[in-house]
Amino acid sequence: MWIGIIDCVDVLWMFIWGYFVYITTNSSDDTVRDYNDGSAGTPVNELPIEWFWKNVAHPLHGWTALGYLFIWLFYLIIAVPGMIFFIWAMVEDAAAACEGTSGNMLFVFWSKWFGLYGSGVLYFLPPLMFILQLGQINGDIFAPAWINGIVLLSMTVLSWVATVVIHVLFVPAL
Repeated sequence: MWIGIIDCVDVLWMFIWGYFVYITTNSSDDTVRDYNDGSAGTPVNELPIEWFWKNVAHPLHGWTALGYLFIWLFYLIIAVPGMIFFIWAMVEDAAAACEGTSGNMLFVFWSKWFGLYGSGVLYFLPPLMFILQLGQINGDIFAPAWINGIVLLSMTVLSWVATVVIHVLFVPAL
């Protein structure tokens, strides 16, 4: 049960922190600002989900863009199928669980292999990208992307640790 709950929380986490949230350091932080929107040079703040695609190779903000990309990609690969299999197992009746492929069987298989090892390895990469971004900023707390890097580092480490601990504790009981 706890593994399915953490999969659902991880999907929600992915949508919030990977798609919509960028926290500016100050008013001059133009990290996710787009100047090429076709409105006579008026800049607009983009959502991280649309910003990171264009900035993975950016010399200053590439690590942040990779962090957002990895949140999007790895949580989509690991948490979304886990959540789907968990919901399938919860709504499945007992008779259907005994015939062919069942939601419970898929959930157990997914949690024991992809959920445990995938979250342990792949969920570490987004925090690593934010560590590298903060290392590139070199401790300048007023630099653009500093506050966002600190917050996302904290949030992704919290998610990674919680997911791994829950999988390690509860996978043997499946």
